[in-house]
Amino acid sequence: MSYDQIIRNALRLAKAPRRFALGGEADPKDISPSISNPVSVFPKPQRMFPSDAPVPGGQYLGMPDKQDMTGHKSAVASIGVHPGGKPYFNASKDAVDQTGTAGKAKTKTNLFKQKAGWSWQNAPEGHEDTNTIVSVEHRGKHYYALNAHFPKGVDFARYEKAKSEPRLRPTTTGDVFLGPQAGTISVRGKEHPVYHHVVVKADGGAVGYASGGDVDQPRQLDDRGFYSAAAEAARSLPQAKGSPSQMMATMKGVKPSELEWSGAGKAFADQKTVNRDDLA
Repeated sequence: MSYDQIIRNALRLAKAPRRFALGGEADPKDISPSISNPVSVFPKPQRMFPSDAPVPGGQYLGMPDKQDMTGHKSAVASIGVHPGGKPYFNASKDAVDQTGTAGKAKTKTNLFKQKAGWSWQNAPEGHEDTNTIVSVEHRGKHYYALNAHFPKGVDFARYEKAKSEPRLRPTTTGDVFLGPQAGTISVRGKEHPVYHHVVVKADGGAVGYASGGDVDQPRQLDDRGFYSAAAEAARSLPQAKGSPSQMMATMKGVKPSELEWSGAGKAFADQKTVNRDDLA
């Protein structure tokens, strides 16, 4: 394997979303976060308001009293579709000062309707007639799922200046963790996996089950199933930029032999500085 291939694999590893190793079928009741003081939310799009009383961008309405919750920072939330295709958006009325994890990438979520240009290639059992799924946008890439969970909360964000729908996109910051693949869709001719669930949370730690207890977060593997301590250590560096030797010297828990095998030293030998993402 060439040094360029090694570096490309390391970069892909650092940016890839993590997967839960749950073993077999997952149940939304098991992975979904417990929601205190819950409310069912209806994102009412701009087009559903009368022309003589428009609401640019639409509103998030707390049901059944239709209270305007736009801008609410919910402490915890879940969005998805039940078997049979009925969407749900359950959130806590409890507000927080900040949702997600500071410093992490922004994640935007919306429901993705079949009329927007997708079709089932392999539908999960009970979802053969489902025509709406969840789309989670993270670092410019879309991940599709039946359920999306936000144990660190989500902002009821409105993007009224967007050129088209959706303008109501629950937004937070964090890392994306993918559950088991549930099916496959084709989006304008290109196949994409549909995951049973996506969880947006802080990196590391564990995800709490609704019934109590924790699930240990597995190590991140590359496309071939290999784990790199060097890539993980690079992602955890407290310093964002420095000389290659300085950055590699502060990577904890990495054997010199792995650094030598990775080819990082030679790859960055001619650079005066290197940033954390490139090194990872």
